[in-house]
Amino acid sequence: MTTDCQTLREQLEFCLSHSECMVIHKKSANECLKKDTPGVSESCRAYAQSLFECKRGMMDNRNRFRGNKYFETKKYSSEE
Repeated sequence: MTTDCQTLREQLEFCLSHSECMVIHKKSANECLKKDTPGVSESCRAYAQSLFECKRGMMDNRNRFRGNKYFETKKYSSEE
């Protein structure tokens, strides 16, 4: 993965590693991101959606010369 989506990936990892789903219930990241899994905040789900859109944007030929969209995010917010 290129550096375009690396920051989003790191933020998602940080958010999930501090979520109730992984800490208390000891589930994997994939299990925690399933649709109706309790213990995952909306911000983690938003990071997952942003990462998906970033990866999809890398494959979009319309962005080939312009580059991928820049996603404005805060580095490791302490809202959790």
